[in-house]
Amino acid sequence: MSETAVISWGVTGQDGWQRVDSFRGKSLEGRIAREKVKKAVQEGRVRLNGETCLVPKTKVGPGDGLEIELAASSQGPQPE
Repeated sequence: MSETAVISWGVTGQDGWQRVDSFRGKSLEGRIAREKVKKAVQEGRVRLNGETCLVPKTKVGPGDGLEIELAASSQGPQPE
């Protein structure tokens, strides 16, 4: 079984309204490929405000909270 991690973040007013699969690039500095986020959404591994999000083009905006469950190898560079 592969190791997973949950990454959580909030959408701020500076982020505006964006698609779930687009937002991750700006908020996570592009460390997670859009296609990986899209796949996670389709597999039910993304939550928007505590509810499972199954549509990659769902819009997120200020005040929303996102969580994404990713395989440890998909998270990008780790802090030392």
